[in-house]
Amino acid sequence: MEQSDSEALDISTKVQLHGVLWKRPFGRPSAKWSRRFFIIKDSFLLYYAESEKRNFETNSYFNIHPKGVVPLGGCVVAPSPNAGMPFAIVVNLEDFTGAIVLAADSEDEQVQWMEMLQDSGKVTWRNAQLGEAMIESLEAQGLQLAKEKQEYLDKLMEETEELSHQRAQREELQRLNLVLEEEKLKFEEVVMELKAEQEHIKHDLDGTARSLRGVEREKEELSRLTTALQNSIQELSQEKQRTLELLGVKEQEEKPTETAEETRDSEDGGDGEDGGDGEDGGDGEDGGDGEDGGDGGDGEDGGDGGDGEDGGDGGDGGDGEDGGDGGDGGDVDLLKDLQHIEEEMKVLLKEKQQAEEK
Repeated sequence: MEQSDSEALDISTKVQLHGVLWKRPFGRPSAKWSRRFFIIKDSFLLYYAESEKRNFETNSYFNIHPKGVVPLGGCVVAPSPNAGMPFAIVVNLEDFTGAIVLAADSEDEQVQWMEMLQDSGKVTWRNAQLGEAMIESLEAQGLQLAKEKQEYLDKLMEETEELSHQRAQREELQRLNLVLEEEKLKFEEVVMELKAEQEHIKHDLDGTARSLRGVEREKEELSRLTTALQNSIQELSQEKQRTLELLGVKEQEEKPTETAEETRDSEDGGDGEDGGDGEDGGDGEDGGDGEDGGDGGDGEDGGDGGDGEDGGDGGDGGDGEDGGDGGDGGDVDLLKDLQHIEEEMKVLLKEKQQAEEK
């Protein structure tokens, strides 16, 4: 058995399968087997004398006058192990009486011929009609599928455009998120700076509050000092008044005393000229009154009154005017103290005003 080569044969002689098989007579029971050359062309089984094989292979054409032609449309093919040959094949047809019994020389050839016979049996007029109807149906389905495919493609394009738009929106949102994150970081930095500035202002306010409390305390202290100074000034004023009154009384008392001392000094001076009596010189003890004057004034001029003891001059020592000068020195010092206190009072009042302004 040999399969035809479609490349080697003319197009008019292309066959599906050809080869030599054993054949039993058709249409009647017989045990006689004969070898025949078979060709399957489309849906027909043609058989010739075995010698036709050489002509077919030499000329590459098959004879149009076979010994027999069997249409294979609708045939049923099966192996037949009880047909008297080891690799027998039974072909049954609806339009034929009896069965067509063939046999191959090997199992592989048996399988090959059975498959080709079965496939050729599928080519019938009915199958052709069904094929045409199926083709028309498939074409209609193809058109419908093409329409649906186009609709699907259109829808897919719309979805693709929508996805592209959504992707662009998502990218824009991501960009905006990045911008917002940067703005958030900047805002957090500003908030931190404001918090730090708030803490600094709070610290400054606390320091200001402490300063104000210190100023209040200083103000209260200045008020107390002012009150104390005012009291001191009043007391000093009263003391000054009393001192001035005492000085006035003292001056009035010292005027008659000075007149009497001048008279006595003049008398004592006359006695000295007469005799130079040393005892009269002792009258210079009255110069001790100069010491008393110095003690009364507690001043530098009062100390000069004490020098009367060394000079021995009763007149100088007895001069009470130096003692009076000592008293005037004490009044001058008192006035200076009062002026100094008044200046300090003015300074304190000025500081008080400045503290109140703060």
